[in-house]
Amino acid sequence: IIEKYRNNPRVKQIIYNEENSGSSFIQWHRGILASDNDLIWIAESDDICDLHLLENLVAEFDYDENCILAFSKSVYVDINGIPKEKSVSKETIRTKGLNFIQSNMYRSNIVKNASSALFKRTAALNVGQEYTTYRGAGDWLFWVEIAKQGNIAWVRKPLNYFRQHENTTKRLYVNGTTFIELKKLFSIFESRGYINTSNKKHI
Repeated sequence: IIEKYRNNPRVKQIIYNEENSGSSFIQWHRGILASDNDLIWIAESDDICDLHLLENLVAEFDYDENCILAFSKSVYVDINGIPKEKSVSKETIRTKGLNFIQSNMYRSNIVKNASSALFKRTAALNVGQEYTTYRGAGDWLFWVEIAKQGNIAWVRKPLNYFRQHENTTKRLYVNGTTFIELKKLFSIFESRGYINTSNKKHI
């Protein structure tokens, strides 16, 4: 199926994996390196987006030249693509990335799904490859390290639909990977000044 698109003028290149790397974040890094565009969207295969997702997110970069990350609200869907929850649109939040980290991202990953986000390639390259060493929590570190570099826009409209893989999630919980990675993340966040004393007590 993929080969049918090889000569499509809108397809720059197709990269096959010779073996499973065991981490989707390694694939993110490969894609970012392969791209030469200013903005990057990671469109993961099992996700669905509203027809106006990119229109809404690109507008945030036009609105603020210092915006380096814009993302929409994500809604969980079942195996048939039916939403598991009702969601209404709320006003867009625009703020400095560091403020957003210290008020939101220090305790949970607000960017629930990669397919909901658009980000600047230069900011992603500045992140390095540390996030690719994680199995489950690498995205959380990735978004935090991007956000701290400029301003963010949280477009709180349900424009992204996320099919959660429960088997993968459960496996990471059962074998302890989730807890090991979260402990490591919180240590990193504290050392980099993302968690203040009161927040640490809350966590």
